[in-house]
Amino acid sequence: MPTLLCITKTGEIKEVKCDYNCEDLYKKANFKSSAGFECKHILTAGDEHIAVYGKTSGKAGQENKYEFPPPIDNLLFFGSCLLLKCESSKDPTFAASLTKANWEKFYDMCMEGFEDIDSEFDSEEEETEDEDEYKTTFSGYQDDGFVVDDEEEEVKPKRQKKKDIDEELDEENYV
Repeated sequence: MPTLLCITKTGEIKEVKCDYNCEDLYKKANFKSSAGFECKHILTAGDEHIAVYGKTSGKAGQENKYEFPPPIDNLLFFGSCLLLKCESSKDPTFAASLTKANWEKFYDMCMEGFEDIDSEFDSEEEETEDEDEYKTTFSGYQDDGFVVDDEEEEVKPKRQKKKDIDEELDEENYV
């Protein structure tokens, strides 16, 4: 039995077994009725096409958290969405199985040219500072001299003991 992908509202991707009948797709996405559940877009990358089924209206708090690739990255989905492989960009009918691995490759092709924020990269322009070089102040700023507190702490001179003063005077007299 072929598979399609269900993207839950939390963004989790699940493989779902389904026959080639597209009439009851809304049930695979855990909706009670088909009202508003339809193909919203067909994504194309290379010679592959993936139809995105879902609802674009719903209750607050039911928004789908998954980050879809452009051009539907600004489209707000509610509840679960379904992804199914189709034969052309004009026909959203179920044509073949879609696995998580296939979707990840397709997603990477769609996101080409975008930089992953989480990725680590080296840049010549990036400043490298020793983390221990500056300490954080009580107000949350780094103590690097850039931010000055409104209220400067007054430095009181140390009181010297009489014994220390006498010793200093004796040293001055011998010189």
